[in-house]
Amino acid sequence: MEPTETPAPTLEPLPAGPDDPFVPPPHGEPAPGPFVPPPHGEPNPGAPSSNVVTPSPEWGAVGITVQAGTSFTITGGGYQPGQRIQVFFGPANTDYSIIGDQSAYASLSGDYSFTITLSPGIAPGSYGVMTATPDGLAGGPEIDATRRWASVEVVAP
Repeated sequence: MEPTETPAPTLEPLPAGPDDPFVPPPHGEPAPGPFVPPPHGEPNPGAPSSNVVTPSPEWGAVGITVQAGTSFTITGGGYQPGQRIQVFFGPANTDYSIIGDQSAYASLSGDYSFTITLSPGIAPGSYGVMTATPDGLAGGPEIDATRRWASVEVVAP
């Protein structure tokens, strides 16, 4: 005996009632379709940002990959309220900072965040973020102990 195929029944949409959580789009606006990711290499401004990294006391322990022309945010915590955190961003393993002398300040809870926006023309390659809290310290080993790093791999858009 051969199996027979039965066509699936045609379903009619149910009318929306006053207690129905679905609210149809207003007349003239298209219903939202399924999410279609952008082609590889194009930023998706509507996507939640995963471009956040928290620098670590050990170089290479944390890192992030970021497209040229986009932004990323560094975060940290455990600082004194109002404490200045120096922020440097430049080619990996150099003392050169592309962004110059920049600072973030700890909030009342001791946290900070600092967003770096990359130029669309930045060369792809290995970069790094370094933070330090030098204020009130004698220098040398005292400042070195406050340093935190994150590696940043910049890729072409």
